[in-house]
Amino acid sequence: MEKLIKSFGPAVGASLFFGVLFALFALSDTATRTWETPSPFDVILGVFGAVVLGVIWSIVPAFIYFCPAMIAGFKDSPNYTGIFLVNLLAGWTLVGWFACLIWACTGGQKVVVQHIYHQGPPPLR
Repeated sequence: MEKLIKSFGPAVGASLFFGVLFALFALSDTATRTWETPSPFDVILGVFGAVVLGVIWSIVPAFIYFCPAMIAGFKDSPNYTGIFLVNLLAGWTLVGWFACLIWACTGGQKVVVQHIYHQGPPPLR
């Protein structure tokens, strides 16, 4: 579960953020076009519909945008934080997005090194 949250967390957070932004823009646009005062039910329905529509329309682009970070999260890449930050800040350029995608796909697993010390054979008696 922790791996799933680590992988999909950025995309879900971004889609909710952009969904609420879309809803605010949609509501401000419809508020300027109405000639009559809407009922409270229409306002609640409009807000709910705009938020749901905004979240749905922003989920797919957010998942595509954060695809390199999700791949790195699923692979337990040791460079996950770096991939996520570069993806967040430079992913809007295609060069940055493809660089993150290649980095996430080619990054190896965490390497665990175990040192075993051998002191030689046991002493003879």
